Amino acid sequence: MTKPFFDRIAVLSLETSVDRRARLPKHLAEAGLTDFDLFDAYGPESPAVVQAFADGQVMSFPPCFRCGKTECGDDTCNNTLIPEQIGNFASCLALWAEIARGGDRVLVIEDDVFLHPWARRVLDELSRKVAAGEVAFAPDQPRLLRLGWALSRDHQNGDGEVTLRPDLRMSNPCYAITPAFAAKALSRFKRFDTTSDVFLHRDCPSPGEALSVFPPIASDLSWSTGEVASTIHPKQLHADFLRREGREADACRHEEVIRAHPKHLFWRELLVLGHPRGGTGFVAQALRQWGLDIGHEAEGRDGLSSWMFAVEDDAPWAMAPVARNRRMLRCRHVIQAVRDPMAAIPSIMREDAHAPVSLAYRRKHILAHGGVDLAQIDNPVERAVISLTSWAEIIRKQNPTLTVRIEDGLPSLRDGLRTLGYAVAPDAPLDIPVFNADKPYRGVRYPKPEVTLRDIAALTPSARASLTRYAEFYGYPAPWAETFAPGAEPA
Repeated sequence: MTKPFFDRIAVLSLETSVDRRARLPKHLAEAGLTDFDLFDAYGPESPAVVQAFADGQVMSFPPCFRCGKTECGDDTCNNTLIPEQIGNFASCLALWAEIARGGDRVLVIEDDVFLHPWARRVLDELSRKVAAGEVAFAPDQPRLLRLGWALSRDHQNGDGEVTLRPDLRMSNPCYAITPAFAAKALSRFKRFDTTSDVFLHRDCPSPGEALSVFPPIASDLSWSTGEVASTIHPKQLHADFLRREGREADACRHEEVIRAHPKHLFWRELLVLGHPRGGTGFVAQALRQWGLDIGHEAEGRDGLSSWMFAVEDDAPWAMAPVARNRRMLRCRHVIQAVRDPMAAIPSIMREDAHAPVSLAYRRKHILAHGGVDLAQIDNPVERAVISLTSWAEIIRKQNPTLTVRIEDGLPSLRDGLRTLGYAVAPDAPLDIPVFNADKPYRGVRYPKPEVTLRDIAALTPSARASLTRYAEFYGYPAPWAETFAPGAEPA
């Protein structure tokens, strides 16, 4: 290669990307690039990323950071900035700061870059043009040369004449930057409200400062071909590549990663939370009768009702993508449904006995939130009490806008919704049959156990105290508190 138009090469790469790093020396050498530095990128859990979110530097959803809308009709689009994207952007900012301080013109490459066979020819021609003054690229001039982007028709004419055009291309896989442009990018940055490629290639340049080089010398192996997994958004393209390679199990595992990846957030007005057998289905039916489209563990234009959404986890039962995981939903108002504990406890006991998935889900999160393991509680009444009160506490910490006791016939909820500005139907009796009162489990209906005050008296003091706090907070009677006061004997 003739004397290059850049002074150094920096490869942006996560320290954990061992395989990506291992392929670079041989691959870059094929294009005559034999001397490069690795610039360690920030992962999603790095202090810089955590701090950016904590300081409110990251634009939050809603709206979508791309189009500014709450909904666009595409439930697969990336409408929220995730830690991986902020890690990438923060890494770029750190690299640009180093370039601005150092004074070198730098060829920046991502570690999954693929350099095409004509790369050396194009780089030589660019070096000649810069040396001849045909292309301005001095360190003190704000200049950006876009050299490689996602595989497209642009890459089909590798033997073509080397030209530079103002055409916008998202060229993060390979670009050259002057210290002056790096300094300009740093001065333009205010907060994380877009991605690094859009910021650098679309938002930063003034007319004449950024040019795209044709034919592009590079593409990438994650977005373009799927030969490696993306470190930001997992892609079906990689699963397809694994499947073509005969790695079916790996492909299936990657598709599970895609399914759980929260790149798209849903927005709904209302979210109803409660304990299983605690009234979320009843409240959903009431809201629908009042003219609001609320799904019960399913899609609803105005919202959904799901006891599983008290926590952020994959819901065991979800009848629509919006109902799959709480971390993928943002809502305007949370409504908490509660039920008289003496009526709820027998239903919860039956749930615990015949719905092991439900119990396991609650056990996992109650243990994480409060350190109590439901599996270690042998008394089924006590286990139901701890589940009811702990789940309510998890929801209460989310500051519900409204709390509704289902025994009250929901007039307070209707009035509360009207106060919030929702046009619910005029006052009318609700036509809701007893909801799931005799719920079958795998097609079998089991009798509901009887719970007496004597059973409450047999609880441990801490469990009885939790139940009393629940009753007092939500305005329910607590007959056990008087009947079995200290020193009193059960009747």
